[in-house]
Order: sequence, then C-alpha cells, then structure tokens
Amino acid sequence: MSSGLALAPTPQGARVEPIASQPVPFSEVKAAMDAIIGRWTAQRGREPDLDVHFGDIRWGTPEQLLNSNAFGYDLIAPELRGNGRADETSLIRVLTGTGGMPRMPLGGPYATDQEVATIRNWINGLPPTPRKSAATTEPGLAPLASSLRPVAAVGPMPPAPASHRRLV
Repeated sequence: MSSGLALAPTPQGARVEPIASQPVPFSEVKAAMDAIIGRWTAQRGREPDLDVHFGDIRWGTPEQLLNSNAFGYDLIAPELRGNGRADETSLIRVLTGTGGMPRMPLGGPYATDQEVATIRNWINGLPPTPRKSAATTEPGLAPLASSLRPVAAVGPMPPAPASHRRLV
C-alpha cells in the first residue's frame, strides 16, 4: 500500500524529506504558520513584532505569503516555486536554520519537521513562476531594468546588523 509520498531529490548527504504526490492545500500551510507563531506567542505571552524584519510578512492568503519579504528578500522567490527547489527559499532556510540563515522564530520554539514538510511540499507543488523583468512588466522602468538583479542572485540573506537584533 502506497503512502502517497515520494522522495524529494536532495544533494548527496542531505536529509531526505518525503514530498506529497498530491498538492498541499494552502489551509494546511496557514495552519502550520499559525501554529509556529502560536507556540512562540504562548511561550512569551505576547504577539511577535514582525516589523523588525524590515519587510512584509503575512500568510492569511496564498498571495500574501507569496509576496512576503524580509530584509529585502522574497521569502519564496518566484524562480524557486514549483520545481523542487523549496529548500532554497528564504522561508524554508529560516525555518530550518540552514544556508547561513538564523533559525526562526528566534529563540524558538521552532517549526516541527511536519510543519516544515507541509510548507516545503506546498512550495514545491506551486506552478513554476519565473521572475519577470521590470522592462517587460513596467515600460516606464525600462532604463532602470538593466541595473536590477533578481533577489536570488544576490546570495544568502545577511544577518541583521547588531543594532537591529533583538528577541521578538
């Protein structure tokens, strides 16, 4: 009897995570994100201040999560959607503390393996959406477009300056 799961391709020596053969509904992703923040809130007795990330982090709808960013980086860069590259997204990297990213939520409690797998599988199940250049989407920005680089080309998100770090 099949469990409906397949193994995700991973670099040699990396932990192998099952990926869902069926699309993960966004309601499961929202529930996972709510649970992660809910545990953090319960432990600290207050809501987190997501504004310390100098971005817009929301997950009430798929569009909000897909457009979320922190410190100028997309949490789920368009070119990493729907092609088995969810582990390269800033969201998965901060939830797992990999790729030079600090593990979030800062100080824990952290996302469970199942919550991370749910979010990873949802990202991998999205339709691929290559990044569009500003020149093709905004004609008035064409002269500026040649100097723009996709966020993913910049490299890993650097740590916040010490003056901006605090437990949230």
